[in-house]
Amino acid sequence: MMSNNSFLQQISLNTKEDKLSPKELLFKFITYLPFFLVSIAVCISVAFSILRYKVPIYKSSTRILIKNNSDNKPSFSNGGGNDLIESALFSNNQTNLDNEIMAIKSSRFIQKIVTDYHFNHYYFKEGSFKNTELYGNLPFEFIPLKWRDSLSEFKLYITNLTVTGGTISTSKKAEDKMHFNWNTIISFSGNQFKLVPRFVDNSNSNYFFAYEPSIIATNRILANLMVYPNNSKTTVIQLDLKGENLLKISTILNSIVEKYAVQALAYKNLIVNNTVDFINKRLEIVTVELAEIEDELTSFKTSNNLVDESSLAEEIYSKKATIEESLNQIIFQDQSIQILIEKVKAVNSTQLLPTDFSFSNSVSALITQYNSLVLKKLKEEPNIGKNSLVLKDLNLQIIIARNVILEEIDAVLKMREIQKKTLRKRSLDQQNIYAQIPLKEQRLVNIKRQQNVKEGLFLYLLQKREETAITSTANIDNYEQIELANGYQIEPVSKNLYTYAILLGFLIPIGYIFLKDFFNDKILGRHDIIQQTKVPIIADIGHIKDFDSSLIVNDNGRNLIAEQFRTLRTNLSFLNQGKTTTLVTSSMSGEGKSFISFNLAAALALSSKKVALLEFDLRKPAIIKNIKVQKKKVGLSNYLASQTDSLDDLYYAIEKFPTFHVYGSGPIPPNPSELMNGDRVKQLFEKLKESYDFIIIDTAPVGLVSDAFNIMSFVDNTIYVLRQRKSLKKQVKFIDECFQNNKFSNVGIVLNDVKVGPKHGYYGYNYTYGYSYSYNQNSYGGYFDIKNQPNLIKRLMQKLQNRN
Repeated sequence: MMSNNSFLQQISLNTKEDKLSPKELLFKFITYLPFFLVSIAVCISVAFSILRYKVPIYKSSTRILIKNNSDNKPSFSNGGGNDLIESALFSNNQTNLDNEIMAIKSSRFIQKIVTDYHFNHYYFKEGSFKNTELYGNLPFEFIPLKWRDSLSEFKLYITNLTVTGGTISTSKKAEDKMHFNWNTIISFSGNQFKLVPRFVDNSNSNYFFAYEPSIIATNRILANLMVYPNNSKTTVIQLDLKGENLLKISTILNSIVEKYAVQALAYKNLIVNNTVDFINKRLEIVTVELAEIEDELTSFKTSNNLVDESSLAEEIYSKKATIEESLNQIIFQDQSIQILIEKVKAVNSTQLLPTDFSFSNSVSALITQYNSLVLKKLKEEPNIGKNSLVLKDLNLQIIIARNVILEEIDAVLKMREIQKKTLRKRSLDQQNIYAQIPLKEQRLVNIKRQQNVKEGLFLYLLQKREETAITSTANIDNYEQIELANGYQIEPVSKNLYTYAILLGFLIPIGYIFLKDFFNDKILGRHDIIQQTKVPIIADIGHIKDFDSSLIVNDNGRNLIAEQFRTLRTNLSFLNQGKTTTLVTSSMSGEGKSFISFNLAAALALSSKKVALLEFDLRKPAIIKNIKVQKKKVGLSNYLASQTDSLDDLYYAIEKFPTFHVYGSGPIPPNPSELMNGDRVKQLFEKLKESYDFIIIDTAPVGLVSDAFNIMSFVDNTIYVLRQRKSLKKQVKFIDECFQNNKFSNVGIVLNDVKVGPKHGYYGYNYTYGYSYSYNQNSYGGYFDIKNQPNLIKRLMQKLQNRN
């Protein structure tokens, strides 16, 4: 016979092999197949509902190419890259994409577009489950005439449309409705408006119009508008906009690009128009002076009867005329300088200066720089606050630029004073020579010279005015829309939604299974026991669905549970090694210790051994009640209390088991612990051992009371009963502590009420010792008796669950 240590080692080896393999894990999920199918079906149904009833979201995009000023610069017929007009009208500033993006996304700019194009007007067609926004092909158009409050939202329901009119209301309530006619002024809710038909709608559909303040619509657009550089190597900006109507958001993007280009071109033409105004004022002055000189020439010739000046005077005066022409040109330029000084001193930080190109390249360059700063302020001021540091810095730059212009003009004037002194001295030298010429002819030459100078200035200004006008007409904006806005649907995407639905349909059951296992604190199988204790598992007792009696074991029974008790009897024989007294206990009530005790005793009795089953659960006896016999008035409690000395009056004989006696507990005593600590307990066991081969003791749960420990000194073996799906995992630690502290005698664990299969977290095994009865085979007509054989589908499911 195998030794006790060898048996424990064998049991330990077998239990260590009881691990959850990937194959078993797969079958565990397969047992939840209906749950998976229902979960996937529900998720797909939800996805279908979302696709059917959710309002789709679209995304539209467009791109803008931003050119530098040099790309759009026209060339005049006289050429010359240093032409003052070209340098004044076309600066070579590099494009700043960040500034452009800020300008496009400015609230003031977008609000102006919303107001101009009525993007805060919404048209909807009512549906059974969702409303569809309309744009473009509208059945009617709402034309506001007078708002009671333009800062409040307004909604108008339009129903019962006909060729003549329809019904309007501010809500769906019948009492609010009012009839209207097309193309007539309607006064309703304090507002005046017209409804203009666009086409006849014969579908009997209902519509509603919604108005919201422009600032709200602006914020709505800005919340869905993305403006960013297309890439780092180009000056291309991309605009993306999301919304519920693809045509509308595409139109909004095209309007933004168009309006931004028009606004930029308007700013660009400001300096051109200012320069033309300055030239026109100079032409007015020169025209008056030229007319005065011509009148003087005519008067002089008439009064002195002169037709042509002499060739001698012409030759002598040529040098003097050249000197005086230069001097007059400087004087003329000084007049322009004085006008410019007045302009510089008079302008504020938002006015442009005219570009003077007649006397100094340095002054013209400074004016160009000043005008660039002013244009920059005009462009960026709407997008930043009045107290912004950027605006203050820009104003400071403008003031400094204006002061620098004045300083440069002052320096130019000082230089011209030196030039005028030199020219006057040379003119005086020539005057001495001129004195010898007859005074009349000298006077005539002077008048002709002044006439020629004024005519040259007049022609010069005319030419520059024409060139500036050509520049104005040739101006083009620096923004080119690469392609018109177009887009696609981004939400919901049916392919992705169904994929996510199927994935979620799988994840919900998987999550449920894992969470169920994670939060489960009940024992499901052997692995929950062997992970926490070295106490061997000596038997598994299967689940009984329907049974009429607590007695499962009988002399001719071949059912599965009876064979398991025979296996327990066999394993117990190796565990006790000839010792006769076995205590059966558990952690709490309901784990089946009385059932195990009763059927184990019956299994021992089948081997022709005399067996005594003691109902030692004096607090809550259950065996006698379950076997349904006539209960005696006396029992073990009477014997322990010295109320009787005869054991023959205490036991119950079991039908068909002549060697099996059950000793009832008797009346429930008030002091069970004291009785089980008395001397009568020792006397009881001594008498029983003389009469019986095996003594099985059914005691109270050790997890609740200490009654079982009081009689542990009389016990040879201990069977600790745990019940699948009821006993707590933490109870195994209690068993291990008692085992480590030698509180139990030769202890083994019996797992009761076992349901086999992945769904219950328990998988089949084979004992490798003794008779290899595999209770999970379902070999109908083989080892065990089957009362009601399942149908084909149930057998297939059972095979699927029990496969290893």
